[in-house]
Amino acid sequence: MTLKEMFTLVSNGLTAHGIVVSDIKMMQNTAEFIQFRTGFSNWVGQINIYSSKKNGFTIDMSRFGDNPESAKIIEIIQNIDLSEFKHKITIPAICLQRLSEVVASQASENVISNPTVSEKFPLFCIGADEVGKGGACETLVTAAFCIDNSLSQEAMSILKHMVADSKTLTDGKIRQVAQLIKKYCAGKYVIHTYNPREYNAMYAKYGNLNVLLAQAHARNIAEAVELINIECPTVVVDQFASNNVVSEALSQRNLLNKVNLIETTRAEEKSMAVAAASVLARDAFLSVMDERSKEIGVTVPKGANMVGSFLARVHNKHDIGEVAKLHFTPVKEFMRGKSRLL
Repeated sequence: MTLKEMFTLVSNGLTAHGIVVSDIKMMQNTAEFIQFRTGFSNWVGQINIYSSKKNGFTIDMSRFGDNPESAKIIEIIQNIDLSEFKHKITIPAICLQRLSEVVASQASENVISNPTVSEKFPLFCIGADEVGKGGACETLVTAAFCIDNSLSQEAMSILKHMVADSKTLTDGKIRQVAQLIKKYCAGKYVIHTYNPREYNAMYAKYGNLNVLLAQAHARNIAEAVELINIECPTVVVDQFASNNVVSEALSQRNLLNKVNLIETTRAEEKSMAVAAASVLARDAFLSVMDERSKEIGVTVPKGANMVGSFLARVHNKHDIGEVAKLHFTPVKEFMRGKSRLL
């Protein structure tokens, strides 16, 4: 995609919502970029779009001021489907604060406006979740999030009003909320990603998906214990196995007696910390999948669809183990078909 084509995509997304786009200029600094103005009749802001081979596209709204209208523009752009293209969106800190207020006041039915935290699941705890375990070509992402008394009032407000299970939120909302969590809860979370090559190495070592996930979560929990201001903290994990694989993984790290482990189904609906981890994991997943698609030159499929056609397009340039999880059935079927043709 060219710089002009990216501008057209963004511009069309804005005008579709009745937002005016004007004063379009091709500018030159160290590299070409497009500058334009956009907004409403009573407020206009400036946006620059940059392009580079290394970083992809940057949609720069850092010149926006402290106007409630700016949050609307940001929300529209973040909801434009740019998943096929490596990109980032920059906004000023004042707009992050404004965005927090707007999203909190407009909490939709998909956002937990007052998460239920039972006595069994204390508010102050470590929550752990993962994204990307079920797709043959997906990157596995694990996250852990800490809630304790060191978090600011603003941070707790964001968690209370905006955090929900990532599966219930649009990709645009995920990016918004994750950006706010990272700003106001810095130093209280751990995120790790495992591309197919790394995943395959772990699977070869452990030979079982549940053991692999338990080891990945144990790594995060070990790091999160160092971040939370609680002795022997409660750790809430979304249950994915009926046996004691998480306990065993924690025991191997000498952590089992240092935490109070709770494994439960639908944990993201019961623990704010798990819900926050879910959002951060999903945000990282979206970013890394975009980056991989850009690097490979083909959109990496999410889930079970289009795995065969994706592998058919990329296997001549990329080793299968670099782009897919080798123990997944669609990948095995593709490799068997490929071997019959040799």
